Amino acid sequence: DYSQECSTTYEQECSTVTERQCSTTYEKQCHTTTERECTFVNGREKCWDEPREVCNQVPRENCRDVPRQQCNQVPRQQCQQVPNQVCNQVPKQSCQQVPRKNCQNVPRQECSTESRQQCQTVSRPVTTSVPEERCATVHDEVCENVPRQVCQHIQDKVSRQVPRQECKAVYNQVCNQVPRQKT
Repeated sequence: DYSQECSTTYEQECSTVTERQCSTTYEKQCHTTTERECTFVNGREKCWDEPREVCNQVPRENCRDVPRQQCNQVPRQQCQQVPNQVCNQVPKQSCQQVPRKNCQNVPRQECSTESRQQCQTVSRPVTTSVPEERCATVHDEVCENVPRQVCQHIQDKVSRQVPRQECKAVYNQVCNQVPRQKT
């Protein structure tokens, strides 16, 4: 199962164009003219032609053709067949440790001290013999078995079905817009 994916790339197309560039310069142009000059010498007028140079700034336009490169980005569409991704739900077993208590009765001995009076008859020599009772406090240890509960934590493994998604490989081609110069 395929689908068509298209992307636009841009190619640079260039061409050479000429551009007319002009500039104005000024040139000095001169020419010689004569001027009549007169002076009075001894009461008499004396005249002559005096040469003079006259100059002017004359504008001159200078033009030339200058080549330059002109470039444009031209869009191009590229398409290709791409396989579609197919996904299925596949059950997967997920296990985890679950703690539980394991308890049992263990006998234990508990002891306590009890006091009692112990007496004995002792004969003493007296003029007359009279038995006399002497007593002392005696401590006895009394023990008995008392059951008690002892527990341990045991880890049990618990498993359950967990759906997961399994996908087949899909081939995608990623296209980037890369300007390319064409001369």
